[in-house]
Amino acid sequence: METCLKAAFSKPKSGAVRVSIMNRESAWKMLDKPLRAHLVIAAHEQEPPASDDEEDDNAPRRPTMNRPRGRMRRSGRQTGPAHMTWLHAPKAVIDESPYTTAYQLATLLVHKQMDPDNWDEAWNSHENLLRETCMIEGVHPVWHTIGEKTPLLGQFLAFPKAKVETVKKATKMGTDFFWIDPRNKDDVTTVLKLASAGVNDPDIKVAMQKATHQISGGRGVDLNGPLGTLTDSMAFITILLALHGDQAVPEKARKAGKKADAELAEALEDFERLVKGTVNDWPSILSLQREDSLSHARRSLAWQHAPSEAEECTSEQLEQGLALLEDAHVHEGRDRLTWWRLNALLREGKEEEAMDVLEGRRLDASSDVTELLPLVTSLSNDRATDWLMQFMDDVDQQALLHIMMEDALATELRTRAAQRLCDEQGPMWEEGRSLALVLLLQKLDLHRLAKVFTSDSMLPLTHPYIALLVSHLAPANFDSALREHIITARNQALQSIQGAELPDFLSPLAEHLLLLMEGTYKDTPEVGEVLNAAALKAFSPISRALAGDGVVSATHIRNMGNSLDDLDLTLIERRLFDVMLLSLTMNGHLRAYNIGMAKSNDAADLDALLENPVIPLRLIQSYSVLMVEHDLGLPNLVGWYQKNDPLSPWAPLARAALFASKGDELNSAREYSRAAELFTKQRKAGGASTEGDAEDNDFVLSLPLTLYRKSLIHYAHAKSWAEAVDLLERVPSLKTAITERFKLYLRVCHASGTDTNAAARMIRQHVQQRKTVLEEDVEGNMIEKTRTTYNEEELDLLRNYPFEQAHLLPSEPFLGRVTAASTHISRDLRRSRTQFEHQFRQAMQASTPSMEEIYEIAKNAAEEGAFEGLMYLERAQNSTKFSITARNRLAGVEQALFSQYKDDIPTSKRRFLHNLSLTPLIIIDTNVLVDALVEKMYQHMDLVFETNLNIIGSNRFHRILLHHAEAKHLVMMIPDDVRGELKQFAKDRRLLPRFKSAMVNAEKLEDTLSESVMMGLVDSVLSEYNTWSPSADMLEDVPESSEHLDAFLIRHSDVFEELTELKGYRGVTYRTELEGRAIYPEATDLDIYRLATHLASLPLPNIGAVMVATMDGDFTLVDRAIEERFGFSIAKNNRSLKPWLKRQTN
Repeated sequence: METCLKAAFSKPKSGAVRVSIMNRESAWKMLDKPLRAHLVIAAHEQEPPASDDEEDDNAPRRPTMNRPRGRMRRSGRQTGPAHMTWLHAPKAVIDESPYTTAYQLATLLVHKQMDPDNWDEAWNSHENLLRETCMIEGVHPVWHTIGEKTPLLGQFLAFPKAKVETVKKATKMGTDFFWIDPRNKDDVTTVLKLASAGVNDPDIKVAMQKATHQISGGRGVDLNGPLGTLTDSMAFITILLALHGDQAVPEKARKAGKKADAELAEALEDFERLVKGTVNDWPSILSLQREDSLSHARRSLAWQHAPSEAEECTSEQLEQGLALLEDAHVHEGRDRLTWWRLNALLREGKEEEAMDVLEGRRLDASSDVTELLPLVTSLSNDRATDWLMQFMDDVDQQALLHIMMEDALATELRTRAAQRLCDEQGPMWEEGRSLALVLLLQKLDLHRLAKVFTSDSMLPLTHPYIALLVSHLAPANFDSALREHIITARNQALQSIQGAELPDFLSPLAEHLLLLMEGTYKDTPEVGEVLNAAALKAFSPISRALAGDGVVSATHIRNMGNSLDDLDLTLIERRLFDVMLLSLTMNGHLRAYNIGMAKSNDAADLDALLENPVIPLRLIQSYSVLMVEHDLGLPNLVGWYQKNDPLSPWAPLARAALFASKGDELNSAREYSRAAELFTKQRKAGGASTEGDAEDNDFVLSLPLTLYRKSLIHYAHAKSWAEAVDLLERVPSLKTAITERFKLYLRVCHASGTDTNAAARMIRQHVQQRKTVLEEDVEGNMIEKTRTTYNEEELDLLRNYPFEQAHLLPSEPFLGRVTAASTHISRDLRRSRTQFEHQFRQAMQASTPSMEEIYEIAKNAAEEGAFEGLMYLERAQNSTKFSITARNRLAGVEQALFSQYKDDIPTSKRRFLHNLSLTPLIIIDTNVLVDALVEKMYQHMDLVFETNLNIIGSNRFHRILLHHAEAKHLVMMIPDDVRGELKQFAKDRRLLPRFKSAMVNAEKLEDTLSESVMMGLVDSVLSEYNTWSPSADMLEDVPESSEHLDAFLIRHSDVFEELTELKGYRGVTYRTELEGRAIYPEATDLDIYRLATHLASLPLPNIGAVMVATMDGDFTLVDRAIEERFGFSIAKNNRSLKPWLKRQTN
């Protein structure tokens, strides 16, 4: 108090300024408010309030204290100055006797003078007692100073001054209570409070009080003031505060601490190092016996950052360390100690206890598994593996990488780690990617692998074998979005695989099977070491067949499949075997359907094949071929598209084929139409209908037309004539896709439902012809007149139209309208024809028509027109009134009659004589021979054709033709222009792109592409595919140009324009120019047009039809129009060839 008064009155100041000065003194902060109140009274030199008598007294007096405007009490009376409330109330002074006697008397005097209205006269006696005590014992000199400043306490000047005892300097403070954890704020604040009690320096005392509040509130402490310069044992306050606030310990404090208590100073320095993770003396930590919080913290920190030598501790010591960390709620280091403890338990032979401890632990993203893995491997039991597996979704990427790279761990653990790394693509993926890919492959996690290869275009180049395996083994249930990427990845892999080293994960057997999938047969002795006797017996004929003619029997395939379960195969080896056998099975079915040898249960077998969970995605394309060419309806295929690719155009196509197989003609027609629309949209959007469209294979344009045509046929069978005609009107391109007769058939049947006369009139108009003739008028002048006649042969063809082998349509109401039209125009027909027709109808009206009578009618008619007579026999054989035996006899009669008139019937008309045993002549186009030449090249390079991924599902029409030629079902001819074009193909190396997606040795390919080798292969192809040659007479009148052909091409210019655009996308194309538009077929194709037309016009010996075998859109897109206009047909696949082959066996 004395210090504050000296500061306040050091210079003349106002009372408020004096109070402000005192506030800045440390001594002020050490005083309680009641004591401060008396200092404020002194600073203001406060006087008693004036009495009423003195209010008018003008006598000078000492200044009174300014009264602030205090708040009004509820009673309305002012509270007075704020410091007055700091004083004890008179009653409290009497009851509690606070502080000293002098304070108690001073407080009562102030209340009595300043608030006389509330003074109780009973308190006077206590006041007098206190005054007497002060008079006897004296008062501290400070009260004399206060009495000098304020009249309120002026009577204190009368009291004697008490003798002031000199405060002795405090003895040196002890250090025992400084052994605390500097991180614990409660311990630090306790130390500050205890230390401040022994401090006399007000600045230090106040600083400690402030620091106590700051630490309690979680704020930092400034060590630049008094607390940073403490000496002797008090220096530990500075050290503790620095460590608590994570500040640098002042060097002076450190030196003072060492001088005051070297052991404590060293302990705190060790603590400082331990906080930073440095353990200098592990043995001394283990031997530490003190139980204070500083020692406890040191032990806890030491175990948290335990050095490697701690691993040698006993399991009991490690358990104690773990308990320390758990008590301190510290997670860091606990995993490591746990694993060390488990290792210690194993060293001590306590395996069961170790396993129990392990199962009691949990792992998460913060767990360090580095020390764990050797432990799990040393336990090497299912319990350890199962325990770790349950946390594989919780550990972090670093842990996953360690687990995946630990060879001694169970494969399922490493694979799960690889799966998570693959899914998350985190920071550890790049480092562990190569191993992860191998583990995923060994697990056959093909879906993840496909997604990885899809997301990184470089992976197929760096890991080509994995990319190939994925492309071969990818199951059919893959996402539709991944399929194109799988194909792309395979093609990329083939670019780098030649120089790639065979990976370790690929066994000799797996390599052997993979190479077979790629069409390469490699002699692998190790295969015999893996296969047992039964499997080797089954596999040997398969190997021989693949290395030879490629024909593998179903029995050998079945035997091989039955033997696989008894073999010790890896997942990769087993899946490769399964896929190879499935591929061979599919090829067997394709071959059977293509050559017409399919059995009744083959469709069910193919459908069941789709239920196999490992059926590869690449075989789905083969099902597409079966749907398009053989109308195969398979329930499981419909389900597959519905589940895996519902938006594909192939989905409605599969449904259409299934509806057709069940006899649901209407729904089949609608689905075929829907599929055609989707394929058209896909083409216009730039998509592909099938993979790997070969050059000159215009499947993408012809497929929608084929499907629309199927739709019309099924509408006809459903007798939904309105929908058929509507489709005909909606799709303009159908005008070239179907014949005029088919259009007439549909329109007549549609009109018959509402107007039979109009329907008959359509037929009359169709066969009607107008001829200009010269006649002599009445004056003898020759004039031109137009006469209406009717095409009698066309009328005959219409009578037989519904029974043509190519489509077999419902005969009514069409034939009824043909008969009506025939009757109507009979007066305009030749009398003999009308007579023969009348006789034939009468004969056929009998319940059992006479074959002899029918023959007589046909023979007589043939004398006037050979084709007309034979058509009566054709119509008779279409009737159900004859038995099979009778029909066969009629066919024999027709054959005999044909032999008599064969030179009078051109081959173009023989196409309608379905029951004759005649052979079709196939003119082979270049694109078919190119496919045959490519197969020859595969054979020359010792590549396997049957399992080759580059071949499966592709067009094998050349094989079908060769098979039927060898069976004498057809004859083949190669025009000279085609021969020259094929040789040019070989010389120009234009077949090189055919091998861009095949695993071929570059040197072998170069050798094969050499001119000498290619010419030899070309000669072989030309020899095999030319089984019939025309005589010189036959070729004598082949025209070099044709106005009819030019007119035909111009009429269909829209088709050729679209086709020219499509061909242009594939590369340079050569087109013929007509009327200034270079959009028409090239010269070689036009030569084939003219040659086929000419040959069809001749009565070729034993030839029943002239056909051009081609996949070129210049023919296939206008095939029906070609048939009607030029008299030859187009064979582009087995389906279009099949009707002409069937007649061979009738």
